[in-house]
Amino acid sequence: MRPFISNRKLVPTLTTAMKSLIQKPTPIMSIFKLLKPEDASKILPGAVMFLPPREAIPKGAFTDHGLLDGAFNHPVVVLSIPVDVQYNSHVEFAIMTSFHGTAIKKHVASKGMKYNTGNLAAHRLGYLRVATESKPFAKDTLKFRNGKAMKRDFCYVNVKKSYMIELQALSQYGFKEPVDAYRLTAHSMKKLCHAVHSEERLANAGRGKRQRKTVQERE
Repeated sequence: MRPFISNRKLVPTLTTAMKSLIQKPTPIMSIFKLLKPEDASKILPGAVMFLPPREAIPKGAFTDHGLLDGAFNHPVVVLSIPVDVQYNSHVEFAIMTSFHGTAIKKHVASKGMKYNTGNLAAHRLGYLRVATESKPFAKDTLKFRNGKAMKRDFCYVNVKKSYMIELQALSQYGFKEPVDAYRLTAHSMKKLCHAVHSEERLANAGRGKRQRKTVQERE
């Protein structure tokens, strides 16, 4: 007669295994230090700010209609500002992401896209890597003034598209430092702006070709 084996001991093991397969939701920051009117003059191109969740943005403040829900609750880097910037000025920015603290090569591999190097993955997918505290000497990264670095293990700027937003809709990146503590170097800003505007020119050219093709087909 086969000995009886209770399945009670298997239940905790199975439960633990199932929990490990469930992806944890992205943590949402609940505390934001929104910019003050007196902060406006301190914001310059290259400054890293934070785009709060949509519901935390002051009512009536302008946000780009092209911003999807996934863009909010992310750090952003300011690309350009008006000459005489004010609290209600519209500024251009690009979105930053940490891919949940994962290298881009590993992140896209989990989605079935294989690349030999992280630099190649970033280049092909339209991202520039940013210096981080845990990997300050990584090659081919955008650098900050005064040796600053982003707080996550990995950080990238999405250069495929830029957006516009009213300055008062942004909050400070980091709470215990000056509002302009995180700012890219002039060299890094030149590299970033060139990448963003090159991607946008390619996108616009692609849309133009599709529109011309559509007109020709109609004729």
